[in-house]
Amino acid sequence: MEQAALVNRVARANLANFDLASKNASNRQICSGPRLGCEWLQKKDDLREPPAGHRVGSFCYHDYGNKLKLERRGKDLMNSNSRKNRRQWLLAQGLGTGALLGSTLLTAEQSTQTATASQPSRSISPRFCFNTACLRGRTIPIEQLVPMVAKAGYDGIEVWIDELDRYTASGKALKDLGKQIADVGLKTEGAIAFANWLIEDATAADKEFEKAKRDMEKVAAIGGRAIAAPPVGQNDRPIEDWNFAAQRLARLGAVGREVGVVPQLELWGFSQAIGNISQLMQVASRVETRDFGVLLDVYHLYKGGSPDNALRLVSGSQMALFHINDYPSVPGRAEIADKDRVFPGDGIALLGQIFRDLESSGFQGALSLELFNPEYWQQDPEWVLATGLAKSQAAWEGRHES
Repeated sequence: MEQAALVNRVARANLANFDLASKNASNRQICSGPRLGCEWLQKKDDLREPPAGHRVGSFCYHDYGNKLKLERRGKDLMNSNSRKNRRQWLLAQGLGTGALLGSTLLTAEQSTQTATASQPSRSISPRFCFNTACLRGRTIPIEQLVPMVAKAGYDGIEVWIDELDRYTASGKALKDLGKQIADVGLKTEGAIAFANWLIEDATAADKEFEKAKRDMEKVAAIGGRAIAAPPVGQNDRPIEDWNFAAQRLARLGAVGREVGVVPQLELWGFSQAIGNISQLMQVASRVETRDFGVLLDVYHLYKGGSPDNALRLVSGSQMALFHINDYPSVPGRAEIADKDRVFPGDGIALLGQIFRDLESSGFQGALSLELFNPEYWQQDPEWVLATGLAKSQAAWEGRHES
């Protein structure tokens, strides 16, 4: 209960700019306010759930007669200390003074129609992606695995940086791998990397950011646009300075912007640093720029003790990928490990609720199957590929039945 309360408090107080960050900005609302029940016009201590069209994590414009103000929790965003940076961002997105000012009051009917029209689609067709961790124990060369993934029917592939390193070590060029991936009809959805971007020592950090840039360049070379950014090296102790962590994430995002690859802040359930949704929000909500995404995982949300409604607090526009899997009832949460992950539908995860919440969030990314089960590594790779896709699709299609 305490964590759930913290999540709600953090989400309302700090994460309201998540949808503003999206270039699609699909969840901004125009209100005829003051409107009964509109969270953004209530007092600061009012924690009522927002009405339809005012999901946590979104902005809305509030009409004050002859001026529309961009608000979160009753505050004028443009009065913040970062007025200049946010103003520049708004102008870059076509939301300058012309969009922020207006004189027409919407009727209650128009307001309702606007809110309804801008809600996320309730029916999406996600791309199904294969994370090569599922067969990691087989150490199949990536150039051999790519056609197998395509043959099985997946839409995309999520690779690991060390696979790319082995590929180039044999004298091959990554651009050729990228061409192979595209030629078989796959999309490089992302990559798993392990730069220690949270390390405190400045000299060591410089080296880690150089590593991160090299990794991003490798991903870009094969056509990828997203890379995992987990709390590597910081899992045995909690973050003491959230602003420091946010500064480092902003720096990582700046590197990604230069390369053209977006780092995805990844939650690791076993980590004391970023192990649950509230800790992830503590970091993300402090970053002024929006050059990063969020990478969540069914197993890690459970392992870290995040509440069942965690996905309702994050905009789907922030997720390039979502890691899908399942987990058994035994071992318990404290003892369960990556190796215990199972195919979607073979465990006790509330996949129906998770997928419904993901769909409602406006998610447009890829569902990437990520498993580390050594028993699967012993099976025929083609069976693992086919079974993984079939069970992933079945779990998604059955999301309204459970």
